[in-house]
Amino acid sequence: MMSPESPDRPEVGAQAISVVVPAGHDAELLRRCLDGLGRQTLPAREIIVVTDPGTPGEVSGVTAVHDVITVSGAPGVLPAWAGFDAASGPVLLRVNPRSTPAPDHLARLVSAWDRASARTPGFAVVGVSGPTRLEIPGWRGELLSGAYRRAHGASVGRILGHQPFYGMNYSLRRDWWCSVRRSVREAGARVSEDVHLSFAVRPGETIWYAPELCVAARPGPGLPGKVRDGVRTLAVNLLSESPSTRRSDRMPAEDRR
Repeated sequence: MMSPESPDRPEVGAQAISVVVPAGHDAELLRRCLDGLGRQTLPAREIIVVTDPGTPGEVSGVTAVHDVITVSGAPGVLPAWAGFDAASGPVLLRVNPRSTPAPDHLARLVSAWDRASARTPGFAVVGVSGPTRLEIPGWRGELLSGAYRRAHGASVGRILGHQPFYGMNYSLRRDWWCSVRRSVREAGARVSEDVHLSFAVRPGETIWYAPELCVAARPGPGLPGKVRDGVRTLAVNLLSESPSTRRSDRMPAEDRR
C-alpha cells in the first residue's frame, strides 16, 4: 500500500507531469507525437522516450532532435515500466507514440486530477485515464473507437469492480507505481499493459475516467498478439484473485461513497 503519509492527491501543476513515451518503430509517428508534446500550453516536467535494442536508427534520430530524455528498456520489462522507473514527477503520463496530444492535453489532465480527487471521497485516486479516437476516416472511426471503449470498460471493468486504465491514454501517481511495481513486474512483459496495471489497484483505491482527455491515435498492428496477451493477463491475475473476491474486498470502500 502507499505510505500513510501520502497525500490524498499528488501536487499536480506546472512541472509536475513526467511524460513517458515508448519509442515504437515508426519514426514519422513518433515525430508527430513529440511535436505535439512540445507544443503544450502547460509544459511537461520531462519527456522520457524508452528505446530497446530493436529500435530502428531513424526512430533514434527523431529522439536526438527533440528535447527528451532517452532511456533504454530492459529485457522482460515493458517499455512503460522502464519509463516510469526513470521518471521524477509526481504524476506519470503514458503517451502512445502513435497518438497526437492536443496542445492543451496536459492542462486538461491537471484539471482532471483536481476533479477526480474532489469527486471520489473515501478513495485514493491512483490513476486518471481517458478515451482514444482511432484515426480511421469517417463514421467507422467513431464506431470502432466507441465499440472498443465500451467493450473494454464493460468486460474488464466488470471483473475489476472499477474503471480500468485505457492503454493509449492514462496517467498514474508515481508513489502508487513505486508501491506496486514489484508485483506488477512478476508477470513479465507478455501481458496487456493497461489490464495488468488495472489489477494492481487495491481496495480503497480507484481509477478516474475522464472523457474530456480524448486523444487521436493511429491504429496499431499486431491485433492477434494483443488478444493473446490480454487473455494471458486475465488468466495470470484471476488465478490469484477471483472477480467475486475482488469485488467483495472493495465493498467497504464502495459503501463509504
